[in-house]
Amino acid sequence: MHKIIESIQECTLKIDMSECNWGEGVALCGLNHSTKRFPNKEYMSFLSSWVKKGLEDEKFKFTVNNSIPFVGMGEVYKSTADKKYLDFMVKQAEYLICDAPRLKNGAIIHTAPYAKFGRQMWADTVF
Repeated sequence: MHKIIESIQECTLKIDMSECNWGEGVALCGLNHSTKRFPNKEYMSFLSSWVKKGLEDEKFKFTVNNSIPFVGMGEVYKSTADKKYLDFMVKQAEYLICDAPRLKNGAIIHTAPYAKFGRQMWADTVF
């Protein structure tokens, strides 16, 4: 099992992670989960660089679809205790609680950084 997970981790670390959106966040979620049981020496270095570059390039957008990459930012915060990461995560949480567009029933409307999908709630938004 370890060899399979290690192979998946290595492949995931090689995919295009130039954005900070849903797909990248799902990949990071998988990496983060798998490294708890099967540590990967490259993961934290990769993750720290990815988060830093994403912040510098303003790739972290305040939309519900961009919430999942904050899993990675949370891991970097836990390992560095650098308050700038905590502050940015708090801003995202405040956006979700106070400003995210909602349906009449209160559910957050599915949005992506560069597109609007109308007044829809998607299952992946719930995730």
